[in-house]
Amino acid sequence: MGLKFNPLTGQFDLVGSGGTSSSADNFSYEKIPTGSTVEIPINQQMITHQNLLIDGTLISTGTLVII
Repeated sequence: MGLKFNPLTGQFDLVGSGGTSSSADNFSYEKIPTGSTVEIPINQQMITHQNLLIDGTLISTGTLVII
């Protein structure tokens, strides 16, 4: 398990150790590193405000919005 900073709560949240997950981790990404997999689940939306660099794998059954 890893930790990611949640800017909405100001605390660190536990996240999975890799691979795909059936639940959203509620973060937008700027980069998906090699060997990592990020899934946008169905009925979920990931929003990013700049280019998204994908070196790993992005599975989008939901919606990706770049503004």
